[in-house]
Amino acid sequence: MLKLMEHSKVLAADDTLRAENLTDYTVFLRSSIVKELLREIDSGKTSFTPSSNTDDHLAEFQSTVELLRRAHRSGYIKSFTPHEISLADNSYCDQVSVEGLTSQGREYLQGTENQYNRRPG
Repeated sequence: MLKLMEHSKVLAADDTLRAENLTDYTVFLRSSIVKELLREIDSGKTSFTPSSNTDDHLAEFQSTVELLRRAHRSGYIKSFTPHEISLADNSYCDQVSVEGLTSQGREYLQGTENQYNRRPG
């Protein structure tokens, strides 16, 4: 399981998804990070936070927040509740609470699992 701090680092390194290119819905759906977040939620995780409240970790965590927000808007997560704070003239989300996956979210996750578990021929 990825640690939350690593989500943003992987996001920056992921060839299929860049933090500045989150508007492409197809790319969003193919993101391995989205699938990992959905797996964590499906396993019972209800709260996401950065590894610390330093400016750097809070800034990195915003990519995770955006992915969770998009997953909720796509109908994969039942509820999405961000908590905002202000530090040094910057506003950050320092925690996201989620309720769980919708049936659509479980179907999407199951579909991606089946896609990777299929054996050729």
